[in-house]
Parts: sequence; C-alpha cells; structure tokens
Amino acid sequence: MAVYIMRHGETDWNRSGRLQGQMDIPLNEKGRQQASEMKERIQESGLSFDKIYCSPLSRTRETGKLALGSEEGFRLDERLLEYDYGPFDGTLFEDASKELMAFLMDPEHIAPPEGSETIPHLMDRVTSFLQEIDPREDILIITHGVTIRALFGAMLGKGGAYWALPLDNCCIYTLKDGEVIECVGPKTKEEVLNTI
Repeated sequence: MAVYIMRHGETDWNRSGRLQGQMDIPLNEKGRQQASEMKERIQESGLSFDKIYCSPLSRTRETGKLALGSEEGFRLDERLLEYDYGPFDGTLFEDASKELMAFLMDPEHIAPPEGSETIPHLMDRVTSFLQEIDPREDILIITHGVTIRALFGAMLGKGGAYWALPLDNCCIYTLKDGEVIECVGPKTKEEVLNTI
C-alpha cells in the first residue's frame, strides 16, 4: 500500500497570509493553474489510486477535480477538514495575538487559544480516518496543510517534528512503509525531509 497526500492549490487567503481553517475559501487562478499542472505530473508519473479521499471544502474538491479530471469517486470525509481555528479563522498572521502566535509556533507544547480545536482532537480525527484505510490499497488523500502535518505525525511518528514542515500548495507526498518516498511538486523528497 502507498498513501499519497496532496495539499490543495493556492487561495487568496494563502497568498495574503490569512488563517483559513475550516472557512470555505475557493482556489484563486494560481491555485487552479497549479492543480491543472499537477494533472500532467500525475500522468507523467503513472500514478493511479484505488480510492480517493477528500476534505469536503471547495478548495480541496476543485484541486482534485482539476488534477484528476473529475470528482467522480471522491469520498468526502470531514475528518480531513483543515484545523479549526474557531474564532481566529480569517486572522492575518501579522495581526495574530501573542497567545495565538505562540500556539502557531509550537502547537505540540502550547495550548490553542480558547475556541480553537485542540491538537489531541485533530490527532484523534486523523488517526480515526487512517484506521479505516484498507492496507492493500493505494489511496490519495486531498486535504490541507495542518491536517497533512497531523497525518505525517500519525503515520510516521517523530512527535511534533512535522509541525514546522513547510508544505507547498498542490504537492503530492508519497508515504510507504513508514517513510516519505517521493514528493511530486516544487520540492524534492530530500528538501522535505531536510526540514524535519
């Protein structure tokens, strides 16, 4: 089994440095272009998937539709939603309070501000999702940055090493036998692993 994890394409909120959380922010033109280019990379790489799981937000669904040519067969799963910043959804990084910024810099050790999802809750939902995957199948998961970091942590261990991992929009990370074996996108596998 291989697990392929893809982050959605760029949105205007990504570009402006705004926390999206579970707000349903659509792709911008650059994000649509990224997803269309990923379709070519997927074809060139010969990737195929037995099942496709996707966050229900429009930015992930549109990314998948453009990258794969269709939404047919997508299994929408709320456990793949982005981290819930609660009342802080929409906050610009530059306007974040000291409390919020401390959490964003070290979410494994610093509690989130009141009203935000806890890291144990995030880890519980991604772990619950992973426990239902058929280990004989190659699957694609289309989701969000913080959720990808949580999936990496649940699948690969190493505690909080993945919280600071920079993830490009519209990359596909391939995990097999407990390690990242490939990255299709702007970063190489080595560039990804060297940040841990």
